[in-house]
Amino acid sequence: MWLGDGTIAVGDAQTRHVRFFTPDGVEVATVGGRGGGPGEFEGIAAVWPLSTDAVAVWDDWLVRTSIVSPAGVIGDPVRIEIAGKRAKPTPLGWAPDGRLIVVSDSRRLEDRDRYRGELEIFTYAADGSSGSPVLTVPGVEMWNWVWENGTTPLPVPFGKSTVLALGDYAIYVGVNEADGDGDDGTRDYQVDRYDLTGQLTLRIRLERDPLPLDEAAIEAYKQAERDKAITGEGGKGPTDIWGRIADDAPYPERLPFYDSILIDDGGRLWVRDYQPDVDSPSRWTIFGGERRASPGGVAQGHVSAVAHLPARFRLTAIRGSSVLGVARDGLDVEYVRVYHLMAR
Repeated sequence: MWLGDGTIAVGDAQTRHVRFFTPDGVEVATVGGRGGGPGEFEGIAAVWPLSTDAVAVWDDWLVRTSIVSPAGVIGDPVRIEIAGKRAKPTPLGWAPDGRLIVVSDSRRLEDRDRYRGELEIFTYAADGSSGSPVLTVPGVEMWNWVWENGTTPLPVPFGKSTVLALGDYAIYVGVNEADGDGDDGTRDYQVDRYDLTGQLTLRIRLERDPLPLDEAAIEAYKQAERDKAITGEGGKGPTDIWGRIADDAPYPERLPFYDSILIDDGGRLWVRDYQPDVDSPSRWTIFGGERRASPGGVAQGHVSAVAHLPARFRLTAIRGSSVLGVARDGLDVEYVRVYHLMAR
């Protein structure tokens, strides 16, 4: 993640450190370590810039945020409390006035074969208190796996999901559905922008066919799930459980429209086409500012550019014509990379 002065901050989940680098890649500071005390982490899940010289770090194991700078820890950690059975809070980021935007996914079991759960979006004070609900939107597309131990809710493979991003005082929501979306493959998708009171302020809509899900992709997915029993990636449980789930799961006829959205430093929205193969190059559609107001008073955005990024590269931030992210080599070793975009 870039800070205001060009410093790059990296959350190292393996060592539980936050590392700071100069724009040309020289490490200048390392903060943190494993543990539960101030400035320590058990699970670094996200890092956000807060100012020109500080970042917020989300620890999903300890369910708290910490603020650190190259000079060390700033203040005490802030723990997020959300009521609700099985609720899982995840910060989306910080508003300029210090409010913390938090998403809660309850993943509750519903009495339907296939459904979408709900995501609740809250605003909190900087100290984690006074949570106020802002929006409720559809969540991950789920199905109920019925087996000998009961009923287990699971995400639908290649199913629809909701992607979120935070602007200065705005929440961008893409639910991978459009008005009239159905099995016939409606020819448009949309991403909506809301202010922090939940008021819709911008609607971006693009005419595009959702791509079909082919049998080769399904078979590759099933094989990868079976391989978990060999690699141990699936954790504890019967050795054949992941293959059984993959065989029993429902599969959609068409892929979702997109799987990630980001906001660049100029306030433009970047939307990544859904990428079933994570090792393939990615295509991002970039939407410019508001072009006109719709009859209902909601402004609309327009496509300003398209960016193609390398394979095995996960984009995390955009600054001018440069993009920052994590690249993986053939051995899955990760490297922080900056690429400069060139116009065609």
